[in-house]
Amino acid sequence: MSGTADANSRTGHSTVSDVVGVVLAGGQSRRMGRDKALLRLDDGRTLLERTVRVLRTVGLDDVVLSVSSPERALALREAAPSVAALPVVADDAPGRGPLGGLAAALRARPGHAVLLVACDLPHLDGHALRLVVDAYLSPLPSLPTAGQPSPPAPLPTAGEESRGYARLAGEEQGVMRVRAVDVVLPRVGGYDQPLHAVYGPACLPEALRLLDTGRLAMSDLLTAPELRVAALPEDYVVARGVAPSCFANVNTPDDLAALTLDAPVGG
Repeated sequence: MSGTADANSRTGHSTVSDVVGVVLAGGQSRRMGRDKALLRLDDGRTLLERTVRVLRTVGLDDVVLSVSSPERALALREAAPSVAALPVVADDAPGRGPLGGLAAALRARPGHAVLLVACDLPHLDGHALRLVVDAYLSPLPSLPTAGQPSPPAPLPTAGEESRGYARLAGEEQGVMRVRAVDVVLPRVGGYDQPLHAVYGPACLPEALRLLDTGRLAMSDLLTAPELRVAALPEDYVVARGVAPSCFANVNTPDDLAALTLDAPVGG
């Protein structure tokens, strides 16, 4: 990713230093029955520790933990000492889920973009994260449009046809040019991956507006007409060596029992 960062630095565009890694570790794990962030994997690390380790491979200068409360932060630091030195951003109010964590992180790091990652992705892959960050930072990244004719249509979110997605101008058949966008995320298995995505500073006002009206779904943010959102199609991601399994999370004890850690960390 250093090539992208260097090129952007020369042209005045954002660089990787403008992106903050944020690990969502709020604490609600109802279906698992115990704290997913502190589940121990075969290598002895917790899911939280592995997530932080993978984020470090992306080259981010700043990685923070998003928690529901100061008490939650203390519990994580005691249970996972290797992440105890990380800065913490607590939600402004409890029970607001990932959208609340995103808003708190954007508010705590004004002017920065946030690479938002869930802590329950055991196959999280640094290469997949770098694809998302590079796509956000690059002024004109080329992305395939899964065979759509030029110019391609906006990529839809799950359950939405096009609202909220930037209209992207294609310069040749099968390729689209992503200009300035506010959100970049993968779209795998027919679904957006909002907890494996980069959110720019422009997302903060819209996130706060949604929170104020009690709308907590990340999909509401992705379909906000004020924001420009771009999705990385699954064929684009897979063609660059990323396995779709890296986007799968663990929600239940059965998921955990079936887990094998055979995915790369750094890509």
